[in-house]
Amino acid sequence: MRRRVDLLAALAALLFAWPALAASWPDIPEPEGAQSEWVAKDMLYNGLPMRISRFTSALPVSSIVSYY
Repeated sequence: MRRRVDLLAALAALLFAWPALAASWPDIPEPEGAQSEWVAKDMLYNGLPMRISRFTSALPVSSIVSYY
């Protein structure tokens, strides 16, 4: 019984902390000359907070891959 209470408490703490975790998205650097745009800034997909952005660049794909 005690183990079940501990598990429920841990899950409740995670659920309450989830908005704070999602509020601090990291800044992703872009290659020089890239132009970016948001596709979806704040969305839920299967209950998970997500952000989607895209960028265009004149650089070859191999240069972009090596940049990241």
